[in-house]
Amino acid sequence: MSLADSISKEVTAESYQPTNEDFQAALEELLRAADSHDVELERAYDFRTDGNQPDWMVDISRLKKRR
Repeated sequence: MSLADSISKEVTAESYQPTNEDFQAALEELLRAADSHDVELERAYDFRTDGNQPDWMVDISRLKKRR
């Protein structure tokens, strides 16, 4: 089962009600894993849906480290 499939099953369950903190933690974990496996992250991603859900565009950019 792919990561997307396992996440999809969890987040579509009626009892699942994520918080902002849940979203940020999951996103951070996903970005760290992708970066450590050399996935090209710095670009825009479009997510289109077929229904009443909104369409989204996510833009990922690398930030300079703070000193």
